[in-house]
Amino acid sequence: MQSDILRRQAILIVLLTCCAAVAWGQPSAFAPEHPVAPTAAPPPVAPPKEEPAEPPADPIETWMAKASLPARVAQLMLVTIEGGVRLSGEDGAIFKSVIPGGVLVRRSAKPSFAAGCVAELRVMEKKSGVPMLVGADLYELASPGPGLMSGFAELPSLLAVAAANDPDTTKRMGQILGAQMAAMGFNLYLGPALSLAPSIQNARGTVNCLGGDPAFVAEAGSTICQELQKLGVAAMPMGFPGGGLNRSDRGAAVLTTPRDALKKSDLLPFAAAIRGGARIIQVADTLVPTLASGGVPASLSDAVMRDLLRREMGFDGIIVSGPMDSEDVTGLMDSATAAAAALERGADMLLWRSSSTQPIRAIEFICGAVAKGDLSEDAINVTVRHVLNVKAELAKLATAAAKDRDPHAIDKLDHLLELVQSVNRRSITLAHYRPGTLPLVKKVSTPVGITGTVGVEELKAALEKPLKDVFEQPIMTAKHIGDIQRFEIKRLTDNMRGLNTVVCVLTDQEKIEGQVELVRELKKKTTHLVVVYLGYPAHAAFLGEADAVLLGYSNSDHVAETMAVMAEALLGTGALGFVDLPDILNLKVNETRSFGIADTVQTPPGRLPLDLNDQSKAGSAGHYDPDNAVKKVEWNFAGKRIGKPSVPWTFETPGDYPVTLTVTDTHGDTRSKSFTARVQ
Repeated sequence: MQSDILRRQAILIVLLTCCAAVAWGQPSAFAPEHPVAPTAAPPPVAPPKEEPAEPPADPIETWMAKASLPARVAQLMLVTIEGGVRLSGEDGAIFKSVIPGGVLVRRSAKPSFAAGCVAELRVMEKKSGVPMLVGADLYELASPGPGLMSGFAELPSLLAVAAANDPDTTKRMGQILGAQMAAMGFNLYLGPALSLAPSIQNARGTVNCLGGDPAFVAEAGSTICQELQKLGVAAMPMGFPGGGLNRSDRGAAVLTTPRDALKKSDLLPFAAAIRGGARIIQVADTLVPTLASGGVPASLSDAVMRDLLRREMGFDGIIVSGPMDSEDVTGLMDSATAAAAALERGADMLLWRSSSTQPIRAIEFICGAVAKGDLSEDAINVTVRHVLNVKAELAKLATAAAKDRDPHAIDKLDHLLELVQSVNRRSITLAHYRPGTLPLVKKVSTPVGITGTVGVEELKAALEKPLKDVFEQPIMTAKHIGDIQRFEIKRLTDNMRGLNTVVCVLTDQEKIEGQVELVRELKKKTTHLVVVYLGYPAHAAFLGEADAVLLGYSNSDHVAETMAVMAEALLGTGALGFVDLPDILNLKVNETRSFGIADTVQTPPGRLPLDLNDQSKAGSAGHYDPDNAVKKVEWNFAGKRIGKPSVPWTFETPGDYPVTLTVTDTHGDTRSKSFTARVQ
């Protein structure tokens, strides 16, 4: 009995102990203040060990590791193909073995053909794995050859930009070039040419220059480069270090400027281009006796490329040397040998302007020189990396610009015609003038006869409607033989009797002796003789027997657009410009002065872009009554606006007063000029 009682007590104790344990582990809802029994924290778990992330592979280094030596050397070649609807067999020869770093398309019949050619090159670019420079000289591209029609709009020349001498016109020029290049898919423009107009006698000039004023060439060249870059097209300023137009007959071009004067003359435009962000510059085959001895051209001179351009001027982009296949180089040494020498002396890329066989041979020669130890492969690799890095940089800019580009832009280039005409219109220059000759007026100037070597039909069509009595007699032979023959002069003068005004169209392609004789004989037969001179105007000063000489700066192969704006200038309905006005007008209190467009506005607006002789200096120009060209006038006298051509105005208190004249021509082109009236 007692044992049963003891057993029951033991069981009761165990049960009470278990209940207490449960109560400790799970607190009552009515006693939340009871502490919870602490539990041991689980041991910390170490995070999984992360392997450091590998940086993304550098595509340039990846390509360099895989590329053969010939493939790497080919990246230093800027080759030229003829172009066309598609790449020809000859054009494609170099692509069978290697892909060059850049390709230039020489000519095309129309923009869509050029775009097709570029598209083929882009396929090859994609296969190569590295960016390709695909470029052109737009002026050369748009000239398919003698006797062939061009599908491109007539381009204003660089000399026309210089004659306009106006920042807005320069900007328009860059937009014209950039829009057309981008629409065709190009990412490299060969230009602008930055050599100054010739400084030696008998040098043959070109409309593909920005004149002879270093400051203007610097400003205009930099503006054009920047407008191209905005549209994703890299500019390649041509002609470093200058002097490229100093060439007489078949002699080599030569830089004659003394070394201590270079910075303020020939080098000034290139320095401005570098500051403006140019990433590619061409070093020409010009002789540079003031920089390098031994008759070495700039394209083969370390003094020019390394010392001057790279170190002294701080250019860190791509130096393109050549052309390596020009007579100026091949007359000194074999082109392949010259190519190796240019790379050794500081060039990054080599320009070739002939068939692909020359650059292929140069690649083989350079690889052979590396194998023999004459050239350093490490140095070649450094140059290749530099070229690839700059091309990658330019490719990013081109891609960014392409995002906003109209995919159908190639079919909409006609809208550029308005820009083209505005540049041409602003460039027309009156180089010589006898009062009363211009503008042509129906009641006074007719009947009018038109003769000349080009553009006669186009000019007659433009003048016939406003003047009615207009006749034409083209000069048939001069365009083909480069001279005006005596029998042509006799035929023309015999048929020009009874005309009140004769307009004679001449170009820089005919010999000046025949032009002078023609002008002299025509002047004997008519009351008024007007010469329209196209191209580089060096000889226009010899035609002073004419009553007026108007300059247009077009290439004589394409004159239709120039003739349209020239007709406006002859009729006095062209663009407007401003005469040279002082920045400050000194006036007296309560003194009434007349402010009128007769003293301030000029038409035509162009200025001479270079010296013709001691009397006709760069920057000078003639002009005649602007009334026919003016559509709207507004004078602003310190906030007071008056819309009259002539305004009498009195300042009643001393001080400096801003005065602005705004004129709009008959084509809707508006221009403004501001100055200060200082009243004392």
